[in-house]
Amino acid sequence: MTSIPRYRSTYYRRHPSFPFYLTTHRLDQHYPAHRHDFLEFLYVIEGTGCEIINGTPHRLKPGAFTLILPHQIHEIRPDLGNTLILYNCDFDMALLFDTNFDPGVHRLLDEDKPPATPFVQFEDADAQWMEQTIRDMQLEYRGTNSWRNTLLRIKLMELLIRFDRYRRRADVTTLNAATFPDAGSLLPVIRYIHEHYREEITLQDIAAKLHVSPSNLSKRFKKQIGRSFVVFLHEVRTRHACSLLLSTGMSISQISYEVGYGSYKTFSRVFYEVKGMTPSAYREAGRVAASV
Repeated sequence: MTSIPRYRSTYYRRHPSFPFYLTTHRLDQHYPAHRHDFLEFLYVIEGTGCEIINGTPHRLKPGAFTLILPHQIHEIRPDLGNTLILYNCDFDMALLFDTNFDPGVHRLLDEDKPPATPFVQFEDADAQWMEQTIRDMQLEYRGTNSWRNTLLRIKLMELLIRFDRYRRRADVTTLNAATFPDAGSLLPVIRYIHEHYREEITLQDIAAKLHVSPSNLSKRFKKQIGRSFVVFLHEVRTRHACSLLLSTGMSISQISYEVGYGSYKTFSRVFYEVKGMTPSAYREAGRVAASV
């Protein structure tokens, strides 16, 4: 019997206007295989264990840094009798795309041939810098100072750039990127959806842009993502609608058009199918929760 990895479509405490979550985790037991449509980085502070990404294992120990791309399947296994303590950060692709920084930053997510390794082992001064930077980010994240979100985005960019530089060093020979197969071959499609969800986009349109057949792309999408192209698109649009419902005073009709639906009726139906409640009920529930 085939085991289907758990799929996380949301992450904890996702703030509607700033999709970023940073915490410290303690793991003393197996964290099962799962996948999600946001990005995630892990940095080990204490303990040892093993992480498996798309079926390929690597060791975890202090200084280990991993960048998980959308829909990569990964799991963590602490060593027997050992507790892994690590920083865990979940963040939306929009934090890399919706930016006035170097527009080339999205290359961090591009698929090289062979694909770039998602894991490096930082040592000595580099490890100290990474840990201190993430500690500073966590303090900023927990605070309410002015420019908080901008500073967090800047620090995130610097962190990812340092990671990318480190993994490209010629002396990182033990981390052969070719040992991490199929590092999210649908990432260009996923990225396109996140960048163009407001527009009328179809599987046929994307297939034409990528020069592949729609039927082949549809089968690959369902196999690797675990849901159809249309369902995935609805989920992306709905999450953005949720953000607007909670963080703006826009009318529901305005929001329906803003997230790519030409019809209020279609938007309301899709929203109910994804969230199990109407858009107005979702907005009201958010107001009640905020007032508690």
